[in-house]
Amino acid sequence: MKKKIKKKEYFVVIKSYPAPIFPDENNIYIEAITPEDAIVRIRNGHGGHLSGLALIEVYKNADSFHKIKSPLAIWMPTPNKIKKSR
Repeated sequence: MKKKIKKKEYFVVIKSYPAPIFPDENNIYIEAITPEDAIVRIRNGHGGHLSGLALIEVYKNADSFHKIKSPLAIWMPTPNKIKKSR
């Protein structure tokens, strides 16, 4: 019998490069096992933006984002690594 892995809900900020003038920003909640898993799920499920993804930040919740707390994890295309902020 497989043990069910419990997922948590994270608040995610997704930004694109400017296309053609202003970048897009999306704020969503996503269920994932870890903050890093949330980034991987978004990158895998992202249909592609005309200008490409510029930044993904994962927060515990929306309050953490709005109170300017450090994100739990950050992804940027250069050097294409996930940075843990914890």
